Amino acid sequence: MREVEAWEAIQEDLLSVSRSLESPISSRCTTCHVEGETVTYRCRECGPCVVLCDTCVTETHRNSLHLPEHWKNSYYQKWPGSTSLIQEHQRACKSRYLKEVKVFDHSGRLRYLEVMFCECESEPCTLVRHGLWPATAEKPQTAYSITLLELLLSLSMECQVSVEGFCNAMRWKNSLYLSEVNTLYKGLVGEAIARFRHHYFRQRTFRDLCPQLDDGTSCPACPKNGQKVVLLDGNFGLVRKASSGVSVGKPLHGARMFVPDQDIQAYLQANSDSSVPHEVIE
Repeated sequence: MREVEAWEAIQEDLLSVSRSLESPISSRCTTCHVEGETVTYRCRECGPCVVLCDTCVTETHRNSLHLPEHWKNSYYQKWPGSTSLIQEHQRACKSRYLKEVKVFDHSGRLRYLEVMFCECESEPCTLVRHGLWPATAEKPQTAYSITLLELLLSLSMECQVSVEGFCNAMRWKNSLYLSEVNTLYKGLVGEAIARFRHHYFRQRTFRDLCPQLDDGTSCPACPKNGQKVVLLDGNFGLVRKASSGVSVGKPLHGARMFVPDQDIQAYLQANSDSSVPHEVIE
């Protein structure tokens, strides 16, 4: 009861503070400390109390995926400035070239950004350096924020959120257009995201650096010593049909989840229905 009363006592103050943050909180730039009418920008991703002038908002967000806002006509509007992603070594690279890329940022919003590439590495690798995942393996025209994809993987694994549900959640949270949501959904169910899942798995397990590490299939509860009894439960609802099709490429996770079909066929041919196990446990 005391906690409820304490919250009721401050709820109006909290609401008042939240409303005050929807207008400029200061006329002094957080970065250069200049004061004046040019200090009309804010960036909530830089911090809730960050206010910026014309010069500083341009300099600090030239190579950033943040979304600054400009106070104009008594409300905050989208920052009209442009963003160009460039690596430091590319400023002097003779093989550099600029290319416009459609980017779904961490909020799921579709943006058109200028990205600097060069012949020192492939375009997909350059996008990964900027925290973006390419939609195609060659000459990508679209990319997705890795932060956005990591959130999708976490929610789908832990909360069983569907891709459609995830896209709708991004829409309501960040006020996305329906066209943005539809385009985002089409991209998140493609091959690029399947490849990102595998990339994320390999990056987290460090199996490429040390093969002795656990790849996620070892059970910590299984006994390591003594006699072991293996119990098998057939999944009779999982039908194996040739009409299901053939995978275009090799399984990304190898035999971690499913045994290769040729191994199953070889076992069935070598063991008839009348055969019995070599060891019988009484």
